[in-house]
Amino acid sequence: MNQEKTKRVLTVKRKIQFTIISLLLGFMVIIAFGEILIRIVNPQPYLYPRWQYSSSYGAILYPNVTMVNKRPGIWKFKYQINSLRYRGKPVPIAKVYRKNNIVVLGDSYGFGTGVNDGEEFAAILGSELKENHEVINLSVGGWGLTQHIRRFYEFGKLYQPKIVILQYCKNDLRDNFSNRVTVIKNDEFKFVNSELSVNWVKKYMSKSFIQKSQIYNLFRNNIYKLYEDKEVDAQLNLRKAENNNAPKAEIFYADLLTLFAEELGSQGISVIMISVNGDLEKSDYLKSVVNHLNRTKHFKYVNVNPWFASMHDYGSPEGHIWGKKGHKILGENLVKVIKAMESDDE
Repeated sequence: MNQEKTKRVLTVKRKIQFTIISLLLGFMVIIAFGEILIRIVNPQPYLYPRWQYSSSYGAILYPNVTMVNKRPGIWKFKYQINSLRYRGKPVPIAKVYRKNNIVVLGDSYGFGTGVNDGEEFAAILGSELKENHEVINLSVGGWGLTQHIRRFYEFGKLYQPKIVILQYCKNDLRDNFSNRVTVIKNDEFKFVNSELSVNWVKKYMSKSFIQKSQIYNLFRNNIYKLYEDKEVDAQLNLRKAENNNAPKAEIFYADLLTLFAEELGSQGISVIMISVNGDLEKSDYLKSVVNHLNRTKHFKYVNVNPWFASMHDYGSPEGHIWGKKGHKILGENLVKVIKAMESDDE
């Protein structure tokens, strides 16, 4: 009797185990089939590794990694990140520098997403000006001005730069509220931790192999953006402020930019500001503030649009409007701007 009962129990256990194994195998087959199907029909781009979680910045580049940005079978780019967490050769921190340092602050356009190492405009600047200058590119994809300012004061200023190049893109206005890590209190910058709750994903997923999954990337960007937009909209409340009916995001950016430019100018550091695809010209309030700053000694806004007026096919297959050709145009023309500025100072 006991033997029969034991057999029945074992039979039930084996059936449960068989069912679980079958379900797992079936699930794995479905996943594998889905990965292959998406890769063939609609290959999804991925970036691996992504950014590291940082309470100070929301996200920051991992040190000593090669980031691979790839759309299987269509395009592939590699971004080498050095030990100091920026793209390009690391320039050692020193008390005295033999060359004049230039610090670049920007998002994915400044970073050079969509071009290989050595093709980004910061690298071209470094190559063209290497006799008397070092170029340190502290740009990070997805960063806004709040992160640029904090990164400069916590790290970039150690290079005692003569020039800071600030690259603007219209999404910076919202990015400032995604990771609002710099605020102004009593006419001074104050640094605070990021409160963007969706950043928890970076803690556990940014170096996970799942970042290469076609299924994961099919859904990831839209879902992540949905949650991020929800939090930003809650901060902005999608209302316009009373100040000249200008959007809150433009006013916040303008206030940050004005104080940043004034503080750098007081230290003899010149700011060169450039904009992607005429984005600055589309923001009336911010443009008026930039025009005002442009009349000061240490601030220069450079409209790069004319440089591309007669050019074609200067974008990246990855999607950014500045590809290899675009960055070359930028780099070569910025060299002329910098040399002219330095000639005027002599």
